Amino acid sequence: MFHLARHPSETFYATHGLQSYAAKCSPPLVRYGLHYYAKPNELVLDPMVGSDATLVEASLRGRHAIGFDIAPLARLIAQVKAHPLHDESIAYAAEKIITRTQRDVFALKTKRHTAALDECATPPEFMNRDHWFHPHVATQVLAEMGNAISKLP
Repeated sequence: MFHLARHPSETFYATHGLQSYAAKCSPPLVRYGLHYYAKPNELVLDPMVGSDATLVEASLRGRHAIGFDIAPLARLIAQVKAHPLHDESIAYAAEKIITRTQRDVFALKTKRHTAALDECATPPEFMNRDHWFHPHVATQVLAEMGNAISKLP
């Protein structure tokens, strides 16, 4: 007998837990539908992709899927969650980010940096920014992550 999720761990596997979405379809419910209504290698259409439960589940279950949505946020979430990444590419990107981050943090600490790095390390204005992020921490995080990520190929 097929069962739906009884515990949160049964819904936050693969990329399902990356983003909450207001109208999120439960992955076990999608898995149930795919199990009974779509054969392996068949094409599944999701006309309201939302947070991408169908595309992810289809990929995990050996089905092909196409999804679209009118909401730009839903499309972005779906693209990110459904794009498979290999461990090697993640490790390569992480190493590049770490190397560039260390270089940029050293440049900021020694005051030997460019105007472009200074601009990347300037946090944007938003309400309660200084309450949530000490200015030094915000500057360092922006310099580390923003600059390094933006330079990835």
